[in-house]
Amino acid sequence: MLFVGRTETGDRQVREEIGRQCASYDDTTKCNMQTAVTKGVALSIATKLNATFCLEPGGDNPNRKSISDSIVSGCIPVFFSNNTGRAWQWHWEDWKYQAHISVPRIPFIQGQIDLYTLLHETIPSHIVTMMQSSLHRHARQFQYSYDEDPHDGIRLLLHQLHQRALRKTKDGKCQ
Repeated sequence: MLFVGRTETGDRQVREEIGRQCASYDDTTKCNMQTAVTKGVALSIATKLNATFCLEPGGDNPNRKSISDSIVSGCIPVFFSNNTGRAWQWHWEDWKYQAHISVPRIPFIQGQIDLYTLLHETIPSHIVTMMQSSLHRHARQFQYSYDEDPHDGIRLLLHQLHQRALRKTKDGKCQ
């Protein structure tokens, strides 16, 4: 599992517990902690390409950019709050629950949940494969392409806004 970020910002209690658990494993193959500032964004994304689970505690707000980096990299995001990822309802559509793990925040910060055990020993490998496949199928919805791409995040947002405008016009709420 991988955590890219700092422990002293965002949801500090969750981040500090991530730091404590990662340090207790004393094995970067079990838990790799990186700061994007010191390692560089390109290296962080390259690391996400090789990780199975990416730990995504809340940042300055619940929807940190790292989440979209994880999704596009095929790394299963691990959330510690029900609010995380809510800002991207149109991006997630109905496949969100096939492509992330939710860890209950309070039991986690109280030290009742061991991340390595939860992620690597509890979840069957066929479920992990299914989640990665779902990420692979839908990742472009979290990407904003330079070139014309009918399935990227920009097209998705424009399509959803168009559909919303049509509904409001049909309902007489938009003149």
